[in-house]
Amino acid sequence: MIPKEKREALILEKLKDTNWLSTKQIADYFEIAFDTARRDILHLTATGQAIRVHGGIMAAQKK
Repeated sequence: MIPKEKREALILEKLKDTNWLSTKQIADYFEIAFDTARRDILHLTATGQAIRVHGGIMAAQKK
């Protein structure tokens, strides 16, 4: 299992390429529970690293 910090860094890397990921895509890609993917999304959005959207996450806009 990938540690949370490493997994979140990898999620951000994937967001650079795709600009949007669904919660299901994250869960399937990392072979984690849907709720774990949702918690990762909540953490990334709470820290301003991404934007939460219906069903997933978007890359945060660079200023």
